[in-house]
Amino acid sequence: MPNKKLHHSIKTATSQLTSSILWMAVSAAMLTLNAAAQTGAWLMPSHDEQHSALSTVQSQALETIHWHVPVDLSPPHGEIFIHYGSPLVTAANTVILPVKTGSNSFRVEAHNGATGKRLWMQKTDWQAPQASFVPGLGPTLSNNSLFVPDLAGRVLVRSNPDQAKGTVTRLYFYGVKNFWKNPTVYSQNVQINTPLSIDANGNIYFGFLVLGPTPLNLQSGLARGRR
Repeated sequence: MPNKKLHHSIKTATSQLTSSILWMAVSAAMLTLNAAAQTGAWLMPSHDEQHSALSTVQSQALETIHWHVPVDLSPPHGEIFIHYGSPLVTAANTVILPVKTGSNSFRVEAHNGATGKRLWMQKTDWQAPQASFVPGLGPTLSNNSLFVPDLAGRVLVRSNPDQAKGTVTRLYFYGVKNFWKNPTVYSQNVQINTPLSIDANGNIYFGFLVLGPTPLNLQSGLARGRR
């Protein structure tokens, strides 16, 4: 999404009034940043759509393990060539973890960030694309919903990720009617191969692979969609 540029001009002034106005504007901006920092949300892999990986909250000292949970229930023997998916954190401090459950099977789990208690689990049929390493499952958060890659290039949408119960719907970037015309072909031949990213306007972005012919003659590329 193109960045919106704010154009402004600052005229030089020596009056105390102008200096006071500028000081109040800076103070207001700092208060806004501090308020945002208190949420501590980490909504997608690498934090944001620019993949800055910069948190607004200072990390704690790395001296104590508050809680831990396995992210691979079927680890291979010997050297591990796996990229595990990035944890996500909601503004309410719910930690959402991608978990590898088999050689190529996955789910997401939600845990209380303070205690580590598991709140819920959600299975996905997403398959990692073939590579010299196993890529990680890449969900994302937006507008009180969790978005998770799934089979056939579709995206699972779970509402209320901070709650034990939530409804699950499915999105198809090429259209749900097209999927149901030939679900087997799309399930076998369309595959999400990147983490999901969502911009400030709610647009979902991801890369996908087309492994064989489809009725729509899809070609591998980037997809953008909205809920």
